[in-house]
Amino acid sequence: MFALFLVDVAADLLPPQPLDPLWLLRAATALVNALSIPVVGVLFLHLAAALAPLTDLGQLCRTWASRVATWLALVFLLLLPLLGFATWRGISNVQAAVNERVELVNRNADRVRAAIRKASTPKELQQFMVAEQGPSVSAEEFNTPLPTLKKSKLLLVKQIQSFYTNQIPGVKNKTYEPIFIQTLRTTLLALAGSAGFAALVWNPKRQQSLLRMLLDYNAKINARIAYKFRSLKPVSDDKGRNSRLMQKSRNTKRQTLVRNQREIEQSERERSKVLAKFAQGREKKKKKELDRQKKLDQDRKN
Repeated sequence: MFALFLVDVAADLLPPQPLDPLWLLRAATALVNALSIPVVGVLFLHLAAALAPLTDLGQLCRTWASRVATWLALVFLLLLPLLGFATWRGISNVQAAVNERVELVNRNADRVRAAIRKASTPKELQQFMVAEQGPSVSAEEFNTPLPTLKKSKLLLVKQIQSFYTNQIPGVKNKTYEPIFIQTLRTTLLALAGSAGFAALVWNPKRQQSLLRMLLDYNAKINARIAYKFRSLKPVSDDKGRNSRLMQKSRNTKRQTLVRNQREIEQSERERSKVLAKFAQGREKKKKKELDRQKKLDQDRKN
């Protein structure tokens, strides 16, 4: 089946013309048109592996299915830059051809204008126009003043030049619309084919397909990039003002707590001093009472 796929594609690629953008487009189109053949082949290999998963033949079929699907996913993925190059090359060729034709029209128009300005009589102007294939000068126009005749012929040359220039088909012309549609179709099918074959590649170590692994890796990369951008995002004025107000409020609360703490400590010191004085007074009074009691005791003994 894979040999049939190669023969079918090779038949559309002969003879090879890798520098021709149309040949590149035809090659990519041939690959995507034959997409169903290798898909069926890889599915048959996976089916054979599923029917005998524990045998050596089943493991071999699964291995070959993953290898073939990997190569095909890479081939169809490489079609994307190939189509991009073919489109760019085709547009460049069309634009070069348009510029060449426009330059030719402008060169012929300049040659006719020079002949018109060179003529000194209506008869000579008629001869020059015949020689340069410019606007014809009839015999009835011989009576027209030469400056007026020249002016009318120059205006006619400008109109003819503009007409032929507008008739040249550019890149946006509808003539090339089917080619662009075909390129878009081939690009979408190539992307779908690459994703499909990636889904058919099985990694036995991680027990998931190559497509699932790529999607998980892409999600991690996107999350990391988003985190970097969020960290680099400048803080808006509102957020900055709110932050400054909150910091000011925290500083005010901290200062108030420190002041209250100092007042409490000062109050405690004053209370301690009062208690110490009161204790000293009590000690003195107690001492006096003891001294008086001793004196009374001595007087009684005497």
